[in-house]
Amino acid sequence: MPKAGAKLSDEVIADFAKWIAGGAVDPRDLPPSAAQVAADTSWESIAARRAQWWSFAPITAPKVPAGTAWSDHAVDAFLREAQSKAGLQPAADAEALTVLRRMHLVLTGLPATSAEMEAFSASWAQNGPAKAVAAKVDALLDSPHFGERWARHWMDWFRYSEGHGGQGDFEVPGAFEYRDYLIRALNADVPYDQLVREHIAGDLLPQPRVDAASGIVESRAGLGSLRMVEHGFFPVDSLDELVKFTDNQIDVITKATLGLTVSCARCHDHKFDPISQRDYHALFGIFASSRPAQIPLNTPDALAARESALKEKREAFGSAMRRQWLDEATSEVMLTRLREWSAARAEKSTPVKPKPDPKTLTKAQRVAAAKAKAPPAAVPVTSALHPWNALRAKPTRWDTWRDEIHKRQTEANEHNAAVTSSITDFRQGLPKGWRLAQGTVRVVSAGELGLGVTEEMAVLSVLPAGLFSGGSTAFEEAAMASPDFIIPDAGMALSWAGAGTPWARLVPNNFPMANSGKGIYGQNDVANDGATSWRNWDVSFWKEERGYLHVMTERTTSGRHSARANDDGTPGEADQSATRGSWWHVAEVRRLKTAKDEIQSVAFRRRASAGRG
Repeated sequence: MPKAGAKLSDEVIADFAKWIAGGAVDPRDLPPSAAQVAADTSWESIAARRAQWWSFAPITAPKVPAGTAWSDHAVDAFLREAQSKAGLQPAADAEALTVLRRMHLVLTGLPATSAEMEAFSASWAQNGPAKAVAAKVDALLDSPHFGERWARHWMDWFRYSEGHGGQGDFEVPGAFEYRDYLIRALNADVPYDQLVREHIAGDLLPQPRVDAASGIVESRAGLGSLRMVEHGFFPVDSLDELVKFTDNQIDVITKATLGLTVSCARCHDHKFDPISQRDYHALFGIFASSRPAQIPLNTPDALAARESALKEKREAFGSAMRRQWLDEATSEVMLTRLREWSAARAEKSTPVKPKPDPKTLTKAQRVAAAKAKAPPAAVPVTSALHPWNALRAKPTRWDTWRDEIHKRQTEANEHNAAVTSSITDFRQGLPKGWRLAQGTVRVVSAGELGLGVTEEMAVLSVLPAGLFSGGSTAFEEAAMASPDFIIPDAGMALSWAGAGTPWARLVPNNFPMANSGKGIYGQNDVANDGATSWRNWDVSFWKEERGYLHVMTERTTSGRHSARANDDGTPGEADQSATRGSWWHVAEVRRLKTAKDEIQSVAFRRRASAGRG
């Protein structure tokens, strides 16, 4: 009793025999009352009784058994006492090289070299086993391979993975940072309680741990394990997905740190341990209210220094370009280039084939004649090239063309005002409730330049009013997120621009995957052309779900972008986005049916500016 369990002690068996011989009488005179039953079976009573088990009792310092000359270690004394009761004898002492092999495999996972074998054997013979072992253990603990070996154990406890599993097995961004963090922590002998704090709230510690050599905020890297959960592919129920991956987070972290199956209390009080359903859902509330994110590991000082350096470059580029543009504005070279650009664009749209006359025309003359006959209307009226193409043919068309642009802009504004309502406006700064998850942003005025920091990428775009990612240039990571809101049944529209593959997305129920930028059910957009436009999203599939908006640059990952080594140890390919840049600009979010693009036109800007006096 129970079946296949250990036999009861002789004392307990004797008590049962005495009770049965006396008639197996129930000593209670009356059945328990309903109140007594309720009190005895309440969770408070059950948990109090379970809390008395030895596994939940505070650690004590028991008396060490005496008379065990076999070893002077307290743990060995308890083992030897148990062996004696079982009639067992300890094995003979191991030889020097056997001890060396065991120490190496346990502490570093690597075999000893021939030189290490010879040195240890000599120390064993000269200094004795105890001193030789103590010195070798210290040397192995000081080895960087110690952290590598024991980080593997820790990674198993916290189910380390570089992919999310499921169909597609999408990559966990920056997973290697968590692995390297564990190696550094174990080699630095960081206390266990500190590691647990960093795994649960590493980004909230009042005094975060910083690695002086690399400048990394180590405490933040401990949160990496929370991203290593399974995520489905195109989930049709994002709330179910939230419940599953949050439950997995609780299951893993409580098994790893407490040795308890706390997730068993998800649907009811735990059947064995003093863990209530209320306890489980208190933990669930903490984890589910924390969004999956990618945060920088760099120190604030390092980020500020980088921002300052980029700002200097931006100002230098801006000044140089303004001077160059002013010098070239009236030059014949610039006017010639504009005419050629306009003609080439018109020819590409609707080329006119002249009648061949090889007797009188050379090839160059025929091409020039074709360009001259290209109709001005071939370039769209909203194109920045249209004014030059139109004026080339008929300079007196300026006023007509300008009025046409103004009419179209007015129609678009009236349409959008009728079928949309503003949710968020970024033209005055970061809205209330929105927060920067990484990097910096700045408010830009209409006509301001988005700048790079290289000759090839000096000017990225002429921007409308709104928020621009990065304090200075397109080489800065930036991510921002809205507060939670209930997703509307109507559509949503985002007025934004970008290049270098930034993402703007609606995140339903904290589901972090964007499936390589394609999104799920039409709530994502990836920008690459640098042009500002309204991106209309059909979010009806997620109506009445909880969600938030997230806008981020391509490289908003771990915050560190060094090149990784190849498997053979050779230098890996550098991060391409670090050289090409990634940026976004956001003006407004609206609730809508379908928004029309506003006219981003040279002439319209000219008229608007003139109208302001």
